[in-house]
Amino acid sequence: MSQNFVRFAGELLKARDRKDKMEVEFLKKSIRESDETESANWLVEKLNEINK
Repeated sequence: MSQNFVRFAGELLKARDRKDKMEVEFLKKSIRESDETESANWLVEKLNEINK
């Protein structure tokens, strides 16, 4: 498991608790721009669920 995935998963959990839409969008952008992130599509999908 990559360090980026672990970091982004932690950030996803924080964003879920805060329900900050700007934070979620920033995190999605960061995930998409990261070349080394495993399961980037899954992370973005989960962020989309939070942002509803």
